[in-house]
Amino acid sequence: DIDVDGTSNLDIVDIDGAVNMATTALVTGVLTTTATQVATGGITSGGDIISDTDSTDSIGSTGVRWLKGWYDTLQAGTLVLGAGSITDTSGAIDFGNENLVTTGTLGSGAATIAGDVHLDIASGAAKLTVDSGSAGAETSVYYTQNGADRWRSYVDSNQDYGIYNYGTSTESFNIDAATDAVTFAGGA
Repeated sequence: DIDVDGTSNLDIVDIDGAVNMATTALVTGVLTTTATQVATGGITSGGDIISDTDSTDSIGSTGVRWLKGWYDTLQAGTLVLGAGSITDTSGAIDFGNENLVTTGTLGSGAATIAGDVHLDIASGAAKLTVDSGSAGAETSVYYTQNGADRWRSYVDSNQDYGIYNYGTSTESFNIDAATDAVTFAGGA
């Protein structure tokens, strides 16, 4: 047994058993370990934590996950979400000038789109659906210009289809769902 009370300078120390430190261990060089490190009191780093090989190591696993992570910026080549969602506490998620692509359903409580919307319909099965979400409620699509409503196409509670002209404050066109009667403004 060696008992050192104070400072001791040793060039090489080879320890085959456990080391029990009751105070802080200071390593000013590189600490290299070949076994799993276990830290039950947390880890504080004053520098980057970097894998020794690109694109090979993980943080957590499918069976043992981290509860939360706080980042100012998260950069990922591919971001995969399990059964979760992306949420911004400010209510605004900005993808910048990037394309957002999904093979599933894209849903929104309300969406404001600044710019053109292009619908590339490659097959006869593709469609744009506007649904009020409840039977008997009116479903409308508004066509605006410079922030002002110009036209509205709608399906009303009777399932009649119509087009309303805000410029003349008249219904320009209507199809009665019960009779298929077509009415144009001006009696045409």
